Amino acid sequence: MLNSEKLKKKFEDKMDKKWLDKLWPFLSSDKMMKVFAYLKSQKTFRIIYPSFDDCFNAFKYTPWDEVRVVIIGQDPYHDGSAHGLAFSAGPNAKRCPPSLKNIILEVEDDCYDGLNLERASSWSLIGWAEQGVLLLNTAFTVEKNRPGSHSKLWDEFTTNVISKLNSEKTGLIYLLWGAHAQSYASLIDENANHIIKTGHPSPLNTSNPFKGCRCFSAVNKIIEGQNGPEFTINWEK
Repeated sequence: MLNSEKLKKKFEDKMDKKWLDKLWPFLSSDKMMKVFAYLKSQKTFRIIYPSFDDCFNAFKYTPWDEVRVVIIGQDPYHDGSAHGLAFSAGPNAKRCPPSLKNIILEVEDDCYDGLNLERASSWSLIGWAEQGVLLLNTAFTVEKNRPGSHSKLWDEFTTNVISKLNSEKTGLIYLLWGAHAQSYASLIDENANHIIKTGHPSPLNTSNPFKGCRCFSAVNKIIEGQNGPEFTINWEK
């Protein structure tokens, strides 16, 4: 079993201090110690994405005090392009993931009159994260070429994260893309927050298309009403 104090030191440069304080009681629980021990044992004979250094980037690039929008994904890209931010592709990405491509197209149509944002050289959404958009995967790791392989492993931790946000913050805007993300809606107080439900951006989703959902302008309309136009998200970043 991993030593919890040594583990905490490993986390100190991997997430915002306040996030670590909020999440540490669960991160240091026996349940999570078993998760970390399991991942460590699996890495001896399987490839797991993303690396531990990137695993919790959502809590690094979007500090607790700056969370305004929460986008809930599923599990990381299983081809090596994941870097700890839901739907974002890191420097190892060889192509734009299909779901992200559809997200970018919707941003262009919804907020920029179809303008091509020219993201060909970078598919990272760090620019969103740094504006207070928490890009939260519900699983924080995945085995190479096995989508969904670690979903159950992380479910209780993810539930803890969303419950913590719900109990301590109000006025957040949750984007729930697809049935999986929407299964977490029961954890969110809709009277104190905003929930926007759409289809999943995957091109495999044909029953409830993401295209035309206009969720990005909807987010900015809510923010403008709450705080003023100068606080809206620049989705072009």
